[in-house]
Amino acid sequence: MQDWLKGIRSRFLFKYCAANGVMLVFVAVLQAGVVYALARPYMASPEAVDKVAFLGGLSFLGFVLAYSAGSILVGSRLIRPLNEVGDSIAAACSGDLGRKVTRIPKDELGELAKNYNQMIDLVIYLIKQTHESGQRLSAASSQILASSEQQASGSAEQAASIAQTTATMEELAATYRQIAENANSVVSTAERTQGSAESGQQAMMNTVVGMEEIKKRTQSSANKILVLGEKSQQIGSVLSIINDIADQTKILALNAAIEAARAGEAGKGFSVVAVEIRKLAESVVESTQEIRKIMTEIQSSTNALVMSTEEEIKKVDEGVELAQMTGESLAKVLEMIEKTTEAAKEISIATQQQRSASDQVVTAMKEVAAVATQSANGSRDVAMAAEQLAQLAKDAAQVGSAFRLGE
Repeated sequence: MQDWLKGIRSRFLFKYCAANGVMLVFVAVLQAGVVYALARPYMASPEAVDKVAFLGGLSFLGFVLAYSAGSILVGSRLIRPLNEVGDSIAAACSGDLGRKVTRIPKDELGELAKNYNQMIDLVIYLIKQTHESGQRLSAASSQILASSEQQASGSAEQAASIAQTTATMEELAATYRQIAENANSVVSTAERTQGSAESGQQAMMNTVVGMEEIKKRTQSSANKILVLGEKSQQIGSVLSIINDIADQTKILALNAAIEAARAGEAGKGFSVVAVEIRKLAESVVESTQEIRKIMTEIQSSTNALVMSTEEEIKKVDEGVELAQMTGESLAKVLEMIEKTTEAAKEISIATQQQRSASDQVVTAMKEVAAVATQSANGSRDVAMAAEQLAQLAKDAAQVGSAFRLGE
C-alpha cells in the first residue's frame, strides 16, 4: 500500500471493497511527502452502503473541491516561485545569468529566492572580475611577452656583442703581448745604442783631443816655417850685400887691369891678378844669383807652405769645432737615448701590466658571456612562459563571454 501511495502526489483516494460482508472505506492523501490515510471497516445493508457511498461521494467531491482550492492557493504561493526558480536555474545552466527570480514571497521560499539572486549576483561579479582580470592578465601577459622577447633579443645581441668584445679583447691582449715583446726589444736596442753612443762620444772626445794636438803641432810647424822664411829673407839680404861686393870687386878689378895696362911691363903681374879677381867676382855674382834664385824659390815655397799651414790650421779649427759640436750632439743623443731607454722600460712594464689586465678582462668577459648566454636562454624561457600565460589569460577572458550577464 505504501509503495502504491508513493506514486500519488497531492491526490485523494477513495476505495472500498466488500469481503465477507465487511465494507472497507479508505481515504489517502499524499501532500509534501506525507501520507494522510483514513481507513474504517463498516458493515451495513446494501441500502446503507449505497447511502454511505453517496455520502462518501459527496464528501469526496467536497474534499476534492477543497483540495483543488488549496492546491490553487498553494500553487500561486509555492509552485510558481518554485517554477520561476527552476526556470532561472535552467537559464543559468544554459549560460543566461541575467534571468533572476522576481516573485519573492515572504517565507522560506522567499529566502531561498533571495539567496539564489544573491548567489547569481556573486557569480556575475566573479565572472566579470574573472573576465576583467583575464583581459588585464592578457594585456599584462602580452606586455610581458613583448618585454621578454625584447629582452631575449637584447640578451642575444648583448651576448653577441660580448662575444665580439671578448674576441677584440683577445686580439688586444695579443697586441699587448706583441707590444711588450717589441718594448723589450726596444729596451735592448736602446741599451746597445746607448753603449754605442757612449763609445762614439768617447771616440769623438779623443778625436777632439787629437785634433787639438794636430793643431798645436801644425801651429808649431807654421811658426818654424815662418822662421825659415825670415831666415831666407835674411840670407837674401846677405846675398845682396855679397852681390854688391862682387860688383864692386869687378869694378876694382877692371880699374886694376886698366892701371896695370898703363904700367906696362911692370903691371903685367898685377893685370893677371886683376883678371882673376874679376873672374872670381863674376863667379861670385853668378853664384849669388843662383843662390838668390834658389832662395826666391824657397821663399815662394815657404810662403805657400805658410799659407797652406794657415789653411790647415783653419781646417783643424773647424774640425775641432765640428768635433766639439758632434760631441755635444752625441751627448744630447746619449741623453735622449737614456730617456728613451727609461721610457721603453716604463712602456715594457706598463704593457706587461696591461697584458695582465687584458688577460683578466678576457677571463671576465668570458664569464660575462656565459652569464649573458644564460640570461638569453632564461629570457627565451620567460618569453615562452609569458606566451603560455597570455594564452591562459585569453582562455580565462573567454570564460565570461560564454555567459549572458544581462544589464
